[in-house]
Amino acid sequence: MYESNDPIDNPDNDWTPGAVERLFIFCQFDRAMPYEKVCESYRYLESHGFLSFEILRTFTVGELTDLLRDARLRFPKVTATYLYRNIREFNGEKLKKMSRDEIVEKCSGFGYKLASMFCNRCQGTQYAIIDVHIDRYLVEHGCTERSYIKKEECFIELASQYGMTPDELDWEIWDSRRIGSKKAK
Repeated sequence: MYESNDPIDNPDNDWTPGAVERLFIFCQFDRAMPYEKVCESYRYLESHGFLSFEILRTFTVGELTDLLRDARLRFPKVTATYLYRNIREFNGEKLKKMSRDEIVEKCSGFGYKLASMFCNRCQGTQYAIIDVHIDRYLVEHGCTERSYIKKEECFIELASQYGMTPDELDWEIWDSRRIGSKKAK
């Protein structure tokens, strides 16, 4: 069983600028990698005190790449490049105020999925986070749309039909269907 990860698993976080930065780093890691591996990489940085933009700004791209490789993050060079750009451009206060569309447009390595995850946690929005498990769920329920936004509309409609928020339905589906789910009963 994996451990809970502040900031992603704690919707009641106080969302100080530092907490926003930690969430942003977590979301930056969540690309093409199982959740448990993302958590391991995040905890590695946390255990070494490297979850502050201020500290990470002292690193070169090469040093960030080595750090992310040591953390066993998939695609360490690309992620280091994205992280390097983002931590120089933004801070927790600025990120917390950005809309999902602004994050997609301005933050390297962020598409709608990661921007939705980020905004849902620190801004309380109710975007759908269309990941593999949600995509499969949508197909099972007759939604074959191709664009992220259209899939999101289908998912929000399904959640509404079940009397749930998109976030509630997402967590329920994710918890029961995610790859590598081996939760103790």
